[in-house]
Amino acid sequence: MSLCKMENKLALASFLSQGAIVIFNFTLVYYLRECNIDSVGIGIASSIYPTVYFLGCILMPKVLPSIKGKARIIIADCGMALTGIVLTLLRTESLIMIDLVIYGLFQSLLWTNMETWITNGVEGSALTSRLTLFNFSWSFSVGLATSFSGFVSEYSTRLSIWSGCVFFLISALLVALSGRSYD
Repeated sequence: MSLCKMENKLALASFLSQGAIVIFNFTLVYYLRECNIDSVGIGIASSIYPTVYFLGCILMPKVLPSIKGKARIIIADCGMALTGIVLTLLRTESLIMIDLVIYGLFQSLLWTNMETWITNGVEGSALTSRLTLFNFSWSFSVGLATSFSGFVSEYSTRLSIWSGCVFFLISALLVALSGRSYD
């Protein structure tokens, strides 16, 4: 597999972004527990960013119509990295909740744009090949990232979140180097 091909860079970027999201999801519960947030607060916090992600997928294209494709993916990865870093500096429940809202908004810029770019301009067997690579990439990272974050969280939840932030930034770099966007 040549990393020079755009779809391979995007598949690796998808692997890293999904891995970072899994690390964030896995570690969040342990981090919130360290912040002395009770189970109800952890449940609310854990539901905030997926809910905002869902709403953001519907609303963000209307709110940010001039920002397209590649730029949205880079903004998403960098924004999730930034909100992950900020999260590790927070200990107050209300500020953590606000950070998670912002994280969900950034995440809503990622997948629809990544999927559109990967599938743009191809059909038939070429489309099947690209989607197979894309689906393998992000789904394979789920298992690896879960194990990885378990090991790292045992040492430090902050370090686990920071490692996910590094994955987001590497993904953003790969997307930036992936040639022309679909828009």
